[in-house]
Parts: sequence; C-alpha cells; structure tokens
Amino acid sequence: MSTLKVNTIQDTGGSNSSTPAQIYEGRAKIWVTWNGIGTVSIYESYNVSSVGDNGTGEYQINFSANMANINYCLATHVRENDAGAGNRSDRGMQPMRTPMQVDEVKVGTFNCTNGNLNDNIHNGCAIIGDM
Repeated sequence: MSTLKVNTIQDTGGSNSSTPAQIYEGRAKIWVTWNGIGTVSIYESYNVSSVGDNGTGEYQINFSANMANINYCLATHVRENDAGAGNRSDRGMQPMRTPMQVDEVKVGTFNCTNGNLNDNIHNGCAIIGDM
C-alpha cells in the first residue's frame, strides 16, 4: 500500500483547491439512514454500530467511534410514510437530549403541523466535527 502526501489538491482545471486537512475536517465522520417503521433497520451507515427504537418517533444512534467532543454539527432529514405525497415538508427531526454525547445521539421525528412524535420510513443523520 502506498501513501500519497501532498499539500494541496486541485481539480484538473487547476482550481477548487483544498488541503488534506480541509477535506478531513469537512467530511461527515458519522452518518446513517434508517427505516423507522416497525422493526428499526439501517439502510446505509458509516461509523454507526446500531440505531435503537426508544418509542414512537424516538431513536438512539450509537456511534462505532467516539467524537472528540460534543461540539459537532448534527444534520438531519426525514421523509414521511406516504410515498405519493411528493416533497412535503411537514416532517422534522431534532435532538432529544442536551447536552449532546460523544458516543451517541438521540433524535425525535415529528409532525411539524401538530408537534406529535411519529415513526417515518426514511430518516437520516450526518455528524461533522472532530474525532
């Protein structure tokens, strides 16, 4: 196995420069998509050991590797159950506990219209920060 060591990476046109540190710091360290209906199951993931079902609309994402601290960015998405509904935006997801933890995060999916927690078929979280 070879190691490539460079100070700057550019596209073939000679622009869009990045340092290896910028690329490392900007990529998602942890991400997961999962089915939250019935038995919770992971579709795809990176650095996630499991997703637990803590009740209607409540999930715990367990990390395979700990974050360095709790100062990370949590980005989320949720798609509702009705496949014919198109791109509706009446579903949301938010952290369910503060402060954040270095080894897991708890999130809740909810209906934006009435605020009720609900299960959804396609959920996702990405975490960007230091490991």
